[in-house]
Amino acid sequence: MINVDPVENFTAHFDGWRIRLSMVNRLSTSKRSAILRDMMERQGINALARTKDGNTGQSGRPSQVTVLKLLADAGDTAIDFLDQKMRDLPVRYVEADEMFSFVGIRGMTLLRNQMRAPKGQGVFWVWIAIDPVSKLIVAWHVGGRGNADAKLFIADLKARCAGRIQLTTDSHRAYYEAVASEFGDDIDYATVKKQDDNEQQLVVEEYTGVKMPYRQKKRPKREMHPPVVRSGVPDEDWITTNHIESFFQKLRQNLGRFARKSALHSKTLINLKRALALYIYHYNFQRIHTTIKTTPAMKSGIDDDIWTWDNFMDLVDERAEALRAARRAGAVAAEAPTVDENVIRLKGPRDGQPGEYTVMVSLHQKYAKIHRTSCVHLRDTPGRQSKRGDSHKFQCETFDAAQNLAYDFMPDDVAVCKICLGEYQRLDTGRGKGGNNLKH
Repeated sequence: MINVDPVENFTAHFDGWRIRLSMVNRLSTSKRSAILRDMMERQGINALARTKDGNTGQSGRPSQVTVLKLLADAGDTAIDFLDQKMRDLPVRYVEADEMFSFVGIRGMTLLRNQMRAPKGQGVFWVWIAIDPVSKLIVAWHVGGRGNADAKLFIADLKARCAGRIQLTTDSHRAYYEAVASEFGDDIDYATVKKQDDNEQQLVVEEYTGVKMPYRQKKRPKREMHPPVVRSGVPDEDWITTNHIESFFQKLRQNLGRFARKSALHSKTLINLKRALALYIYHYNFQRIHTTIKTTPAMKSGIDDDIWTWDNFMDLVDERAEALRAARRAGAVAAEAPTVDENVIRLKGPRDGQPGEYTVMVSLHQKYAKIHRTSCVHLRDTPGRQSKRGDSHKFQCETFDAAQNLAYDFMPDDVAVCKICLGEYQRLDTGRGKGGNNLKH
């Protein structure tokens, strides 16, 4: 007969023998590897819970909670692994760009209803830097689209590269100041500009939910502008952003969280970062690239073997055991929740306290301008009718949030009110009346 003593750590006494009982019900390495492998092939959380093998349950399938816990453990491990492994990278050419994403609620819904985005939800941008030679993802960042996030991204890029690099970006204004402040003259930097005929129109429709007239039915023509050298002497053969745009296409195809108009979008910001880190690890260290016939990590020389999910699960188990030991020793303290000020949080129409900053977006003149809400030059009318659409006002709590929102609407033409903010910056496109000498 077995007598179980629940006080002594689930220890059972059997004829004088002490037997330790384990109450852990954990998926095997092969089952966890199968879940992560299919997660990188566009499978969602619910689909993985329906189709993969589990240990218990009436259906023999893992629950959604089990899959989410696996994502948390594997994602945090990938973040730590990439942060330690991706250092002193021997790269020479780098392409950088940002990609639109959202958490929980679309920006179109926020702006259409003039509602406040919950903390950690709303519009986010994924900043990625890639080496076009080895196809290695060098740096990444998730946040807003303004100057603050651009500086964080460029600073991280500089910390991961071993020597002088040649950087190519698009004509997003935030890159100029970030590259100048972080690199100075120790960089070969050039920008390119690719503007679709109706690209900006689609961005405005996405955020306002209003269909603009005169939209072309056929596929828009992409106009190529001559590259602009910003610093150093870059090699003209490598002044392009085609490789990073190709990676974004793969990312949207392989990771369901970034698919357009899908129910697979992320519901929390931390899971978005975890899934992105897992995909970058999978892309750099596991996936055989069709062009270079090996993994980007082996091509760049930072690793000498192809990783598998079983190898990665060993890292996950080691990290989990280290955390358990730290908790038992009392070395791990509870982390205070952080607030991301770069999330667009719009003031509701019935809020008594207005936002400190207001973004005025003119769809007719095709520019966005940032004011203080108390500015005397800010229009009191909610919108101005025109043939091409309305002018809209959106209130934000911080200047970074207002700057991110303005760049989302008009990345090539953003102004700051020189009356209420004490400074004046105009990002002209060189097109239209006035050209580069356009005045407000």
